[in-house]
Amino acid sequence: MISTISKIVIGTAQLENYYGIKDKNKFLSLKDFNKILINSKKNKINLLDTAFNYPKVHDNLSKAKISRMNIITKIKNSDFNDKLETKIEKSLKKLKTKFFYGVLFHETDFYKNKNFKTALSILKKLKKKKKILKIGVSIYEPNDLKKILKLFRPDIVQFPFNILDDYFYRSGWLKKLKKLKIECHARSIFLQGKLLKKFKISSKVNKSHIKKISLLENWYKKKKISRLQACLNKAFTNNLIDKVIIGFKNINEFDQVAKLVINCKAEYPPNINFEKNFIDPRKW
Repeated sequence: MISTISKIVIGTAQLENYYGIKDKNKFLSLKDFNKILINSKKNKINLLDTAFNYPKVHDNLSKAKISRMNIITKIKNSDFNDKLETKIEKSLKKLKTKFFYGVLFHETDFYKNKNFKTALSILKKLKKKKKILKIGVSIYEPNDLKKILKLFRPDIVQFPFNILDDYFYRSGWLKKLKKLKIECHARSIFLQGKLLKKFKISSKVNKSHIKKISLLENWYKKKKISRLQACLNKAFTNNLIDKVIIGFKNINEFDQVAKLVINCKAEYPPNINFEKNFIDPRKW
């Protein structure tokens, strides 16, 4: 049985610049990142999440003490060409690692790209060489899985999962993925920081959303629970989820989350259905 805290995957987007909506002028320093790595190893956290389109992140990762950490990276449609293998080899060399734990396709409708089969073939070739251990996908919509599974069976599926968006669970797809022995990795558990702050109600907010926001805020007050704890509870108490990607801006955030994750219990707001443009960062 995997301990709850070891489910954490360290997100690295904050190493490049600001990410999300909170503290936009702050980002994770290399000094604090190294401290997080030290504390991660103590808690048997051994996965980092990055992407090829984070060039500054790769620079910082090459300078960080990431030995004994496994890395998941992501590729975009623009990477789908015969130079992909060379790009992956160079990245491995730069990061001083022998293999990527996972390489994920990461863009809306990537499977419709005319060069998708070429890219998949290259990844499979590298998997045989053990330069890649797992091939996966990072998606937004459960419906995409029907089309993806017709083309290939991924080893990892990364998806949004939070107190406002648990459709991958309610749709039954998480159970299907587990039956297929596919790793399930949750991301966006704080909705890029939106769920950690009190919602701002403006004239642009749909009236039906205002009622739903009030229900949510009243639930926090009634239960006397922090937004952070509620978000962590939602992701970490779901036994179908293998890993949870979380980004940090400093060592204090990491230590705070680590303490709260240990005490997670199945206590979070009831399902409140918001429209996609409210909970999908692509539509903000």
